[in-house]
Amino acid sequence: MEYVKEWLNNIAMYMVLTMFINIIIPNKAYKKYINLILGFVLIIIVLAPINKLLNDSDSFLERNIVKQKSQLDNKQFAINQSQLENQKKKAILEIFKNNVKDQIENILFQNMELKVLKLELGMNDGNENTGELESIKITVSQNKNYILNNEVGGLNKEILEKKIKILLKNFYCIDENNIYVTVQV
Repeated sequence: MEYVKEWLNNIAMYMVLTMFINIIIPNKAYKKYINLILGFVLIIIVLAPINKLLNDSDSFLERNIVKQKSQLDNKQFAINQSQLENQKKKAILEIFKNNVKDQIENILFQNMELKVLKLELGMNDGNENTGELESIKITVSQNKNYILNNEVGGLNKEILEKKIKILLKNFYCIDENNIYVTVQV
């Protein structure tokens, strides 16, 4: 708004200056040259807002481009940070799973001298209970020398599976129905 007032003020001053020059120079021989010069000055004064608009629009566009780029950079940074957090959580969860697997192998070997052939852990990946053990699927090989009920030799698979389930249930406090045991001879 301030620029419009300045522009109108310049036009008014031009009109006063033109009248003053026409009064001072009465000679008609020079008047056409003076009017030509005053006409160029009038064109410059009238076109000044357009010139300012064009110059400001460039800087306006540059400011908006820089602003948009800054916003995109901030969003990309947030996305990268989120992805990094997810990768970190997955890595921690994988380390935890490996530790639990090693622990299960040690428990079964120390208590029953069983060798774990295959082990799958079902863990909660949700936000609230991340890393909570939900299920265990395990395949073990039976040790022929393990003594159960004072008997040496082959064990009843069902009894052994039940003992493994009870052992893991008591140690990890998970539902017995979520422990799946397969015994191979």
